[in-house]
Amino acid sequence: MTLAMRIAGFLLFHENRDFCDGCIATKVAATTVEVRAAVTELSRRSPVVLRDRWTCQLCGKKGEVTRALAGGTVATKSSLRRRANRVA
Repeated sequence: MTLAMRIAGFLLFHENRDFCDGCIATKVAATTVEVRAAVTELSRRSPVVLRDRWTCQLCGKKGEVTRALAGGTVATKSSLRRRANRVA
């Protein structure tokens, strides 16, 4: 599993919550630089990953954060899938 997929999985599990690169790095066992590069790739590839300036949900620091928006699909051809308007 690639770092981008691990990050996407973490963000999707915590959708609609904001996390700074440092906190994501801690959760997925990577460096901040690796996380920043992977998140940049994810945000270019997928419209459900949002980068913005806000407050991190874990550490409370204000700065650039990343979130997965609810109800979207990430990398539909990979093993990492989320619902997109699925009826229960």
